[in-house]
Amino acid sequence: MKHKLITIITIIASLSMSLYGVGANAAVSDYEGSILLDVERNGEAYYVYQGEKYFLGRPWQAFEIMRKLSLGISEDNFQTGFQQVNDIWQIYRIVNIYLFPYIQGRIVIRPEANGEAYYVTPNLAGGSGYSAEYLGRPYDAFQIMTKFGQGTQSAQIDSIPNGTL
Repeated sequence: MKHKLITIITIIASLSMSLYGVGANAAVSDYEGSILLDVERNGEAYYVYQGEKYFLGRPWQAFEIMRKLSLGISEDNFQTGFQQVNDIWQIYRIVNIYLFPYIQGRIVIRPEANGEAYYVTPNLAGGSGYSAEYLGRPYDAFQIMTKFGQGTQSAQIDSIPNGTL
């Protein structure tokens, strides 16, 4: 009887781990599109994109990575999918719920609007809304990094492979 109970518990535990994605791959999918801050080291920042992490060192490096890993969006899609909330800081709210799953956590570029770039915030911990934050200068990219960075343990960050441009 005791042996059967242990076997059943082992099977249930292994099934639940596979169903809920415990392991290194879970860390990657959980953080896709996020900016991670290593709280156990020197607060180093990483951007997770397509299963790889990219180190965001200096403001110009963060700006360069965000520009190179961006997604172009037509002006029509931008105008119908976003609504400006703050014209000084150029912050937009996502109004097209069908567009959002494809661009959350991404950097979008408006080629028809002088190549303006925006970071589309992922839904962090069930946040109240999504926004597109303007990345005009390297300083802006650095501000976005500090504003939306998630404190994360080194082991979780280390489990994500390094990306190269």
